[in-house]
Amino acid sequence: MFKKSSSARLVLILMAMMSLLVGCDLGAEKSFRVASDWSRGATVGTSALSNPVSLCVDAGGSPVHLAWVTEGESSELLHYVQLNERADVVVDRDLEVPARHPHRLQLLSDGRGGTHLFWQDSIEEALGLYYMRLTSEGQPASYPIRLSPVDVTVGSFSTGPNARGEIEVFWSSENGDHPGIYNIILDSWGSLVSPNALIREGGHDPHFALAGDGTLHLTWMQKPSYEEHEIYYSTLSPVDATFQEATQVGFYNAGTGQVGYPPRIGLTNDTVYIFWSVERRGGGLTPPAAESFYVASSRGGMEFSQAKLIEIPRTTNPSYSRVEGELSYSELAAPVGGTAAVYANSPFVYQVALVSPDGPKLPAAFATQLSTRNQDLIQITLTIWADGAMEGYQVAARTRSISLRPVLAVDSLGDFHLTWIDTGGFGKYQVYYATTSPEAKAVLNRITTRDVFSGVFNVLWGLGQAVSFFPVFFFWLLPPLVWIAVFSYIRVDDDLTRTPSKVALGIAFTIYFFTKFFVLPAGFMSYVPFIDQIPPPFDEWLMIGLPLIVLGLAILGSLLHARRSETKSLFAAFLVFALIDGVVSLSIYVPAYLGG
Repeated sequence: MFKKSSSARLVLILMAMMSLLVGCDLGAEKSFRVASDWSRGATVGTSALSNPVSLCVDAGGSPVHLAWVTEGESSELLHYVQLNERADVVVDRDLEVPARHPHRLQLLSDGRGGTHLFWQDSIEEALGLYYMRLTSEGQPASYPIRLSPVDVTVGSFSTGPNARGEIEVFWSSENGDHPGIYNIILDSWGSLVSPNALIREGGHDPHFALAGDGTLHLTWMQKPSYEEHEIYYSTLSPVDATFQEATQVGFYNAGTGQVGYPPRIGLTNDTVYIFWSVERRGGGLTPPAAESFYVASSRGGMEFSQAKLIEIPRTTNPSYSRVEGELSYSELAAPVGGTAAVYANSPFVYQVALVSPDGPKLPAAFATQLSTRNQDLIQITLTIWADGAMEGYQVAARTRSISLRPVLAVDSLGDFHLTWIDTGGFGKYQVYYATTSPEAKAVLNRITTRDVFSGVFNVLWGLGQAVSFFPVFFFWLLPPLVWIAVFSYIRVDDDLTRTPSKVALGIAFTIYFFTKFFVLPAGFMSYVPFIDQIPPPFDEWLMIGLPLIVLGLAILGSLLHARRSETKSLFAAFLVFALIDGVVSLSIYVPAYLGG
């Protein structure tokens, strides 16, 4: 008794030590390894807001600039982080600029070594649009200036370069004397080139992309009523600097309990894509969901396709096929769901993040609900578009909690850079970064001390969970024991050298096997470790074959014991069989069943 209690105390002490070590600073927490093209995601900080993390990358893929909002002592602060080519954090600082409630940060690299930061804040009378230039080390290189009028509330904005190397800024306001979309142009030093000009009266939520020929492609929304949202598109010619006549390309309703995500535009060298989303947050008998739609048109034309629903299978482990392309992806899964529920299309596909490298393919990241055998979590997927349709997709990142607000960038080498936030409590959002850059991927995919301690802790925790299920083991052990007791009472002699005892042992095995499946929860045997990493149909084969393998090992152990034992006892042989099968089964299935 003393030895058993000492062993139990030792296990508890080890688990406590492991939990403390895992909580210590043993390296950044990382996401799971997913598609072979991607690194694991590493945490680089904590955001105070559920806003997209601002991301921009210098032309050669390094450095990587990140910015978000963090919590200060008396107000929220602008926070800047810089990563080198190995994804090491080399700059990590709060920016010493006036701020009250900053949000919606946007970083922009001008291609000449300059980094520009835009954000919204309510320092003055109304929520305004602010700007400042940063040095190569992330220090303020200019004093923040307000780009919007003091008495006008800015709803949203979009920034990017134009064909002349200047910075285009489109912002919208839904109040004031002249609500609509405004345009302002800055040079690479942040000086004013063209003042605020109203370009679309009544428009809001602008977003634009620059084509290789210098044409600006702009999309935005108009609201005829509170629930109605009309989506428009136009282009700005670099020759005469005039907008083409706008055309309506889409429409959606967002009433009570619904949230609309404004349109986002992406370009390939021959196609224009416009995406938007509508989220239903439940209510009544309607389950929560989020759907994304898109329209497409040939570049230079104004005839768009009908809006189509974007469908991505919900499996965490899709079946990939090898592909070739200019960007850094080598495998894609077909965007077609299967018959099983886990392979059906996801009910949540939204929060699109686009980057337009002006090649034949358009990359677009989505927040997508993916499913394991007992857990549904929103994670990040990467889709590739060509010829007006989705060509395929990848699971780009998978973590232990909900992942939201992806932001995507592509450098001049074709490597992807991705950030997102993971929910960690109100005002605490873990900021993750992942990439397909080979140098950074080699570093981020290394096994760390945290990984080792976390793995050991998970094993110990899984064994502890298995022990908690041992009372269930006795329920399926009881019927075959009753059979053996009845047989031994009738026959008196249970010597396994005799044929009746051998038959009785086989019957006990059979009763045990069927009672086990009857007593266990429905679907329990599908909780095979790492089953979501195994492609179909091998996952189904493993779910069927593993219980038979465990049963075979238990029978083999029982027969070996009977052969070497002097007593040849029926009861002893069955007990060996039951202990092997019970311990192995609980150790395999319980951790996945309880842990997701």
